[in-house]
Amino acid sequence: MNEAMLSARRRRETIKIQVGRERFAWLVALALAFGCRARAVESAEAPKAAYDPEEATLFNDFFRPELFGLEAAETAPESDRLLYDRVARADVVVAARIVTVTREADDREPSYSIVLQPTASPLVGRPNDVPPVLKVRARSAAYAWIDANRDACVGIRALIFARNYEDGLHFHGSIDNPAVRDAVIRARIEPSRPR
Repeated sequence: MNEAMLSARRRRETIKIQVGRERFAWLVALALAFGCRARAVESAEAPKAAYDPEEATLFNDFFRPELFGLEAAETAPESDRLLYDRVARADVVVAARIVTVTREADDREPSYSIVLQPTASPLVGRPNDVPPVLKVRARSAAYAWIDANRDACVGIRALIFARNYEDGLHFHGSIDNPAVRDAVIRARIEPSRPR
């Protein structure tokens, strides 16, 4: 090749490199801008609610007795007057199976850690909102049930309504059947409670 052709070729390669660097710089700038925005949105997350008595009636850290093979409560879960409020306030409603139940004790009080495995996509919330572990503390109404039936709990399928509060995650465990799922979907679509 002659000198003129080599010179022209070098100029084209230099231009390609410069254009490539400019595109790369723009991509990096965009990525940083969106990355910073995402972090800003995460950090600007709304403060968590206080776990007051009204919230404790909705997310009572309790499992319905039917889940343990005990006599059904007076109200069917799909007719529960609190269902609409639970759905409206829940961070996530998901069908899950109890995988393990482990007793723990710390300096303050004993508790059980219940590991969940989702069995379907959440009816409310996003998959990342699904709690992997529920804590049942000694002061919870469910503690005695779990304590007496720890081994029988493994494998139980439930519909978990969960919400994060200032003091941590609280939940309500209900029966997972088509009637309850339909009621959750209705409550999500028509947020006003039926009379």
